[in-house]
Amino acid sequence: PRSTLFPYTTLFRSWQTAEERRAGMAGQKFSAVVITSGMAYADGLGGARLAWAKNAPILLINEATEARVTEYAKSVLKDDGNVYILGGTGVVSDSVEKSFGGYTVKRLWGADRYDTNIQILKEIGLTHKNDVLVCSGKDFADALSASVLGQPIMLVGDVLTDNQKKYLDELAGASDGSHDTVYTTVGGPGAVSEDLEKAVASAVNSAKDRKSVV
Repeated sequence: PRSTLFPYTTLFRSWQTAEERRAGMAGQKFSAVVITSGMAYADGLGGARLAWAKNAPILLINEATEARVTEYAKSVLKDDGNVYILGGTGVVSDSVEKSFGGYTVKRLWGADRYDTNIQILKEIGLTHKNDVLVCSGKDFADALSASVLGQPIMLVGDVLTDNQKKYLDELAGASDGSHDTVYTTVGGPGAVSEDLEKAVASAVNSAKDRKSVV
């Protein structure tokens, strides 16, 4: 039945596209590579801006392709290159991390996709001068469409997590008044609810209010 074949066909095409892209970059050497699971979308979407900031390719990996992907990564990395692994050992195994002996390896991960996303945003080094796109982390369509803009993406669920609130607070609190981060919601209220939009505004405004008092 088509419903049975479709997931396999989609997966095959995604890996095929990644292989073709890697072939097109033959001969290039990079200061960094970003490795993320090819079986789930959230970490890769959140890491798009990180890859842009580091001028690094994003390499999709799964259990069956670990050897091939790590071999390719080493072939395109400079001797003093950095390896960024997105997600915990449940999505990119510890053996992948250990295979990069001699390189600087940094795993960005959290308790869930939203915490991992925050760790990625921190690694990018956002300041109050960066604007942020707020996208649903429960589906990929809006974040995928928005990723072409090259702006940082914050993935959200039904409510803000404590770590997200803390991060928004820290980012807003660091503002020098020259430019305040603009948070643009992507998708309708079915993707990012109005309550969540208000929660983002509240977290940001709370930090500004405290700073103005000081």
